[in-house]
Amino acid sequence: PDIETFYQEKPSGFGDAIFCGREMLDKSCIVNAGDGLILDSDYYVRMTGSRESRLTLFEVENPSRYGNARIDEERKMVIEVREKPEKPLSRYAMAAIYFFREPFMEYVSKSRTEFTEYIQNAISSGYPLSYNIIDKKEWISVGNVEKYVECVEKTYKYFKKD
Repeated sequence: PDIETFYQEKPSGFGDAIFCGREMLDKSCIVNAGDGLILDSDYYVRMTGSRESRLTLFEVENPSRYGNARIDEERKMVIEVREKPEKPLSRYAMAAIYFFREPFMEYVSKSRTEFTEYIQNAISSGYPLSYNIIDKKEWISVGNVEKYVECVEKTYKYFKKD
């Protein structure tokens, strides 16, 4: 698969990065924030095989520390997202790993700090958005020094071949 990267000229939030790189984004694409990932590369392959746009979610005890999603479990659809809400929508955090099919980028119309604003705008406009729930242990974050060290250790153990 083709991989393209884009770097912001100045750090202005994930939403702004998506806005700046929107012309690079294909009819379908994976968007992955730079501070978190899933070590199992097959997960990304499975996502691109989906016929639906998808968010990656995991269950947490402290959802107000994350982008948060309210879901309809019966229809398996995301019905609302908020960035670090004081009153969480659910116990599900967004892993910042997304797969979008056309025409998601039409909702990326002006620079915003938070990517969740684009996602919520799309949902409010009727854009269908499904989800995958993963075990939090499958996701690693490098958002601070302690998490970076944990990430290196976890990556080493994951790829260590005996």
